[in-house]
Amino acid sequence: MRKNQLDCIAHVDDRLIEKAEKYVGVKKKNTWAKWGAIAACFCLVAVGALTIMPKYLRETDAGTGRKQPVSGGINEGSLYSVAVLPADRNRDDVRNADCNEISEAEIQGEAGLRDYLPTKLPDGFHFDQASLYVTTMNDGTIYKRLLITYRTGKGAKALPKEEGAEVIPNAHDLGEEFRINVFSFMPDTSAEIYSVEEVRSELQSGNLGNGYFCVQYGDYYVGIEPLSLSAEEILGLIESIGR
Repeated sequence: MRKNQLDCIAHVDDRLIEKAEKYVGVKKKNTWAKWGAIAACFCLVAVGALTIMPKYLRETDAGTGRKQPVSGGINEGSLYSVAVLPADRNRDDVRNADCNEISEAEIQGEAGLRDYLPTKLPDGFHFDQASLYVTTMNDGTIYKRLLITYRTGKGAKALPKEEGAEVIPNAHDLGEEFRINVFSFMPDTSAEIYSVEEVRSELQSGNLGNGYFCVQYGDYYVGIEPLSLSAEEILGLIESIGR
C-alpha cells in the first residue's frame, strides 16, 4: 500500500470506521447462515432418499422379472426384483428368491417346466439363453419361472472378447428373437390368458398381434413374447408345446 493511501486512511472519520465494521460483521454472519441452511437442506434430502428408496425398490419389483438377477435378504429390494409368485400370495411372506442362468442341458433337469417348452421352433431359430427364477415362501411353497430367449443370429456370448471385455453385439449379428416364459403357477400379469383353443381362434382371426400373452396348459402357464413372429409361426409354437 502506498504512503499517500495510508495518509488518507489515517484521516478517515472514526464513525465511518465503526459503521464499516458493523456492516462486515453482519455480512459474514448472513453468509454463514445461508450456507448453513443449504447444508441442512442437503441433509434432509439425503435422509429422505435413504428412507424412501427401499420402499421404492419393493414397489417397483418384478411382475415381469426383467431387472438384473440378484439374490438378497428379506429386507432388500433386490429380493423382490426377482421374486415370482401368484397374485394371491403376499410378497412379505417371501423367504428367498434367486435367479440364475441355466443351460439348455440343465433345463432337462427341471421336471414340469421342461414339458411346456416348444418342441418345434420356427425356421432359423435356436436356443440362445435362459434364466431360472425360484421363489421360496415362508411356508415352504416354491414357485418357478423359466425364461428362454430364442434367436436366429449369434448370441452375445458367442462374440469374441477384446482386452477382457465383451464386444458390443451388432444388431444384425443377433438377428430376430422371441421369448418363452414357463410358470409353474398362474402368473400375476395384466396380459391376456388364453386356453389353447382360444388363442388358436384369435390367431386364425388375426386379432392377436405380436404382444405378450399367456396360454394355460393345466397347472402350467406359458407366456409368449412373439416379437417378429408371424401368426403362422406363433400357432406352430403353441401346437408343439406339451407334445
